[in-house]
Amino acid sequence: WTPDRAWAPFGCIKPSPFAPYPDASFAEEAASPGCVEASSFPQKPQKSEEGFHLPVLTCLQGVAMALKNGFYNPDTFDHDVYSHLGRREAEDLHFCTPTLAAFSAPSR
Repeated sequence: WTPDRAWAPFGCIKPSPFAPYPDASFAEEAASPGCVEASSFPQKPQKSEEGFHLPVLTCLQGVAMALKNGFYNPDTFDHDVYSHLGRREAEDLHFCTPTLAAFSAPSR
């Protein structure tokens, strides 16, 4: 399925009940959407003082692009290694592509 086709059954729900995915550098400060008014959830990527907020469709499109370009393979993805490397006590990094690693943003 394409991202648009996968999202279609949910995209017509107004207001959207799905909270956007927060910028990773603000993940610890970002609270659960909890009682946030659903109508305030952006439907397009937005930048604010709290970082970027990506709607579900944008995230699905990113996964599709990673699959297409060979940056992500669900058959060989090792969640345990990914989780370990992403911990602050460990290396605190994530591989964006097979040859590009990103470190987390400095904490405040």
